[in-house]
Amino acid sequence: MRTTLFALAALCGLLAPSFAMACSCAPPPAPLVALEGAGVVFEGTVIGLPAPPPEGSLQGGPGQVEYRFSVAQAWKGSPGMEVRVFTNSTGAACGRKFNKGETYLLYAQMSEEATISDSICSRTRPLASAAEDLAALGAGTPPRRR
Repeated sequence: MRTTLFALAALCGLLAPSFAMACSCAPPPAPLVALEGAGVVFEGTVIGLPAPPPEGSLQGGPGQVEYRFSVAQAWKGSPGMEVRVFTNSTGAACGRKFNKGETYLLYAQMSEEATISDSICSRTRPLASAAEDLAALGAGTPPRRR
């Protein structure tokens, strides 16, 4: 009887769903606070989407994906006229999805190697929803050719 109960308990433990930690973010700070905390802030239009996963691979697997942006103006940093922005591949890992042709105001981070990255925890938003930000930030500067 004990063996049966032990086996049943072990089986229930194997069949129980595992709980993974999902992305959790604090509300984004005000525009000027977000500007101060970001490595680079710019207005950009998505011109390149991540490559589709290889045939037979799991969709949305771990790792990072790359989006390409055409930069219209910047408020912090010198992103150049075209930049690559990396984000995690899934929302559960705080990855952000961008839409091709849509323009965004990005509050991104920049590594020591000049790699730009963003997540759903930043203040990044579509430009159409960024009136408060644009009013607080004032005029940006056009990007420079590199």
